[in-house]
Amino acid sequence: MFEIKIFKEKDRTTVARRYNSKAYPDVPWFDFATELTKLGHLSKEWGIVEYLSEREWDPEDHDYYLLLEVHGEIKIEPPFEKRILHGGKVASILHRGDFSCLEKPYTRLLNWIEENGYHISGNLRKIHLRCPRNTIDTEGFVTELQIPIDKEVGQ
Repeated sequence: MFEIKIFKEKDRTTVARRYNSKAYPDVPWFDFATELTKLGHLSKEWGIVEYLSEREWDPEDHDYYLLLEVHGEIKIEPPFEKRILHGGKVASILHRGDFSCLEKPYTRLLNWIEENGYHISGNLRKIHLRCPRNTIDTEGFVTELQIPIDKEVGQ
Protein backbone atom coordinates (compact mmCIF):
# COMPACT_ATOMS: atom_id res chain seq x y z
CA MET A 1 0.00 0.00 0.00
CA PHE A 2 2.66 2.53 1.06
CA GLU A 3 6.09 1.96 -0.48
CA ILE A 4 9.01 3.26 1.55
CA LYS A 5 12.21 4.28 -0.19
CA ILE A 6 15.62 5.12 1.23
CA PHE A 7 17.81 7.54 -0.70
CA LYS A 8 20.32 10.32 -0.30
CA GLU A 9 18.63 13.71 -0.50
CA LYS A 10 20.58 16.73 -1.72
CA ASP A 11 21.13 19.92 0.27
CA ARG A 12 18.59 22.56 -0.71
CA THR A 13 19.07 26.31 -0.37
CA THR A 14 15.70 27.75 0.55
CA VAL A 15 13.93 30.90 1.51
CA ALA A 16 12.03 30.13 4.69
CA ARG A 17 9.72 31.57 7.27
CA ARG A 18 9.08 30.14 10.72
CA TYR A 19 5.52 29.81 12.02
CA ASN A 20 3.80 28.46 15.12
CA SER A 21 0.63 26.37 14.90
CA LYS A 22 -1.15 28.41 17.59
CA ALA A 23 -0.90 31.56 15.48
CA TYR A 24 -1.15 29.71 12.14
CA PRO A 25 -3.09 26.44 12.62
CA ASP A 26 -3.68 26.24 8.86
CA VAL A 27 -0.44 26.33 6.90
CA PRO A 28 -0.48 29.82 5.27
CA TRP A 29 0.86 28.89 1.81
CA PHE A 30 -1.05 31.64 0.00
CA ASP A 31 0.24 34.39 2.32
CA PHE A 32 3.77 32.97 2.19
CA ALA A 33 3.77 32.89 -1.63
CA THR A 34 2.24 36.38 -1.88
CA GLU A 35 4.90 37.87 0.39
CA LEU A 36 7.67 36.16 -1.59
CA THR A 37 6.25 37.46 -4.84
CA LYS A 38 6.49 41.01 -3.43
CA LEU A 39 10.22 40.35 -2.90
CA GLY A 40 10.50 39.36 -6.56
CA HIS A 41 10.62 35.59 -6.07
CA LEU A 42 8.30 33.56 -8.28
CA SER A 43 9.09 29.94 -7.50
CA LYS A 44 8.28 27.00 -9.69
CA GLU A 45 9.66 24.70 -7.01
CA TRP A 46 7.66 22.51 -4.68
CA GLY A 47 6.67 23.86 -1.31
CA ILE A 48 8.17 22.17 1.73
CA VAL A 49 6.96 22.15 5.33
CA GLU A 50 9.58 21.25 7.93
CA TYR A 51 8.14 20.40 11.34
CA LEU A 52 10.62 21.23 14.09
CA SER A 53 11.47 18.65 16.74
CA GLU A 54 13.16 20.99 19.21
CA ARG A 55 10.79 19.94 21.98
CA GLU A 56 8.21 17.23 22.65
CA TRP A 57 5.54 17.17 19.91
CA ASP A 58 2.30 18.96 20.70
CA PRO A 59 -0.26 18.91 17.87
CA GLU A 60 -1.81 22.12 19.23
CA ASP A 61 1.46 24.03 19.69
CA HIS A 62 4.42 23.30 17.41
CA ASP A 63 6.79 25.26 15.22
CA TYR A 64 7.32 24.72 11.53
CA TYR A 65 9.03 26.31 8.57
CA LEU A 66 7.57 26.93 5.15
CA LEU A 67 10.35 26.68 2.58
CA LEU A 68 10.83 27.14 -1.15
CA GLU A 69 14.01 26.11 -2.88
CA VAL A 70 15.86 28.99 -4.54
CA HIS A 71 18.42 29.09 -7.29
CA GLY A 72 20.59 32.18 -7.51
CA GLU A 73 20.23 35.23 -5.33
CA ILE A 74 17.01 36.86 -4.20
CA LYS A 75 16.37 39.71 -1.81
CA ILE A 76 15.56 38.22 1.60
CA GLU A 77 14.17 40.38 4.37
CA PRO A 78 12.71 39.49 7.77
CA PRO A 79 10.53 37.62 8.54
CA PHE A 80 12.12 35.48 5.78
CA GLU A 81 15.52 33.88 6.08
CA LYS A 82 17.90 31.88 3.96
CA ARG A 83 17.85 28.31 5.28
CA ILE A 84 19.77 25.26 4.16
CA LEU A 85 17.61 22.15 4.24
CA HIS A 86 20.35 19.60 4.77
CA GLY A 87 20.42 16.48 2.67
CA GLY A 88 21.60 13.04 3.65
CA LYS A 89 19.91 9.68 4.00
CA VAL A 90 16.12 9.88 4.24
CA ALA A 91 13.26 7.44 4.50
CA SER A 92 10.47 8.56 2.18
CA ILE A 93 6.87 7.65 1.49
CA LEU A 94 4.42 9.07 -1.07
CA HIS A 95 0.81 9.84 -0.26
CA ARG A 96 -1.83 10.45 -2.91
CA GLY A 97 -4.94 12.28 -1.78
CA ASP A 98 -6.14 14.87 0.67
CA PHE A 99 -3.72 16.35 3.21
CA SER A 100 -6.10 15.36 6.02
CA CYS A 101 -5.24 11.68 5.36
CA LEU A 102 -1.49 11.85 6.07
CA GLU A 103 -1.64 10.10 9.44
CA LYS A 104 -1.55 6.54 8.01
CA PRO A 105 1.50 6.99 5.76
CA TYR A 106 3.28 8.97 8.49
CA THR A 107 2.62 6.21 11.05
CA ARG A 108 3.72 3.57 8.52
CA LEU A 109 6.96 5.49 7.89
CA LEU A 110 7.72 5.83 11.62
CA ASN A 111 7.02 2.14 12.23
CA TRP A 112 9.21 1.12 9.29
CA ILE A 113 12.11 3.23 10.60
CA GLU A 114 11.91 1.54 14.00
CA GLU A 115 11.36 -1.98 12.61
CA ASN A 116 14.41 -1.69 10.34
CA GLY A 117 16.91 -0.53 12.95
CA TYR A 118 17.12 3.14 11.99
CA HIS A 119 16.74 6.19 14.16
CA ILE A 120 15.45 9.61 13.25
CA SER A 121 18.21 12.17 12.76
CA GLY A 122 16.27 15.25 11.69
CA ASN A 123 12.93 16.98 11.25
CA LEU A 124 9.94 15.60 9.35
CA ARG A 125 9.62 17.17 5.90
CA LYS A 126 6.41 17.32 3.94
CA ILE A 127 7.06 18.06 0.28
CA HIS A 128 4.06 19.07 -1.80
CA LEU A 129 4.62 17.58 -5.26
CA ARG A 130 1.08 18.15 -6.52
CA CYS A 131 -1.06 20.50 -4.48
CA PRO A 132 -3.72 23.23 -4.75
CA ARG A 133 -1.29 25.21 -6.90
CA ASN A 134 -1.47 22.40 -9.49
CA THR A 135 -5.01 21.05 -9.02
CA ILE A 136 -8.16 21.73 -7.02
CA ASP A 137 -8.98 18.02 -6.89
CA THR A 138 -7.78 16.87 -3.45
CA GLU A 139 -7.62 13.26 -4.69
CA GLY A 140 -4.95 14.47 -7.14
CA PHE A 141 -2.66 15.82 -4.41
CA VAL A 142 0.72 14.07 -4.06
CA THR A 143 2.74 14.60 -0.88
CA GLU A 144 6.12 13.11 -0.05
CA LEU A 145 6.91 12.59 3.62
CA GLN A 146 10.64 12.47 4.36
CA ILE A 147 12.42 11.75 7.61
CA PRO A 148 16.23 11.97 7.86
CA ILE A 149 17.61 8.71 9.28
CA ASP A 150 20.79 7.02 10.50
CA LYS A 151 21.47 3.36 11.17
CA GLU A 152 21.51 2.44 14.86
CA VAL A 153 24.99 1.91 16.33
CA GLY A 154 26.04 -1.73 15.96
CA GLN A 155 23.73 -2.40 13.02
